[in-house]
Amino acid sequence: MVVVQAQQESAISVLSQITNIELDSATLSKSRGVRPELIQNIRVLLDEAVARDPSVERSLGEKRRTAAEIRSRKSALRPDVFLRFERDFGDFQFSNSGPDSRVIVGVRSQLGAGLSSLSSVASAEAELKASEAQINANKQDVKERVLQDYSLANSFSARIVALEIAQVTAQDVSDSYARQFLAGRKSWLDVMNAARDLQQAELQLADAQAGFLVVSWRLRIRVQGVPGGIHS
Repeated sequence: MVVVQAQQESAISVLSQITNIELDSATLSKSRGVRPELIQNIRVLLDEAVARDPSVERSLGEKRRTAAEIRSRKSALRPDVFLRFERDFGDFQFSNSGPDSRVIVGVRSQLGAGLSSLSSVASAEAELKASEAQINANKQDVKERVLQDYSLANSFSARIVALEIAQVTAQDVSDSYARQFLAGRKSWLDVMNAARDLQQAELQLADAQAGFLVVSWRLRIRVQGVPGGIHS
């Protein structure tokens, strides 16, 4: 039990540092992990985890930045078309001349080092493709981790049900052996063996429940983020 308590305190300490929230076993025991309805819907789990994951969000931001840079670089390669209207009144050579009007349509370009500009656009487009590949890789990584935790949660749930039945059975046997020992029909060794089996069943159940709690909270953080308060 000392080892289990030490592991519990260590896990809570790590979780407190990650979430930047003061936690203790009493608070966690009153709190739920990921919402039960989400555990029943793996598609919702995957979509919400991907939408919230910081690595995916960061790679999406990098993609937006690169796309904006490409638009900026391409705009520098396009010529500017301008329209100008001019109207002159009077003439230095002809005193009786009337006003003179003209419309000018022109094209202005500032390509500079054209080949270098084209190369920078191609480089940015390659960077954009790399960003898209990174986004897909990050999304896949998030989905794999969520699916692993989802499978673990279901596995722990099934194990807990079986272990609860085993604990009840072990408790009944232990109680029965204790009564039979008092009646002289069971030895002290039988009673101790039954008590050992009961303790083993309780430890296995506690271990499974702790495992489910860890997975449940990990899914909560992935899917719902870290709330401002532990009960939110």
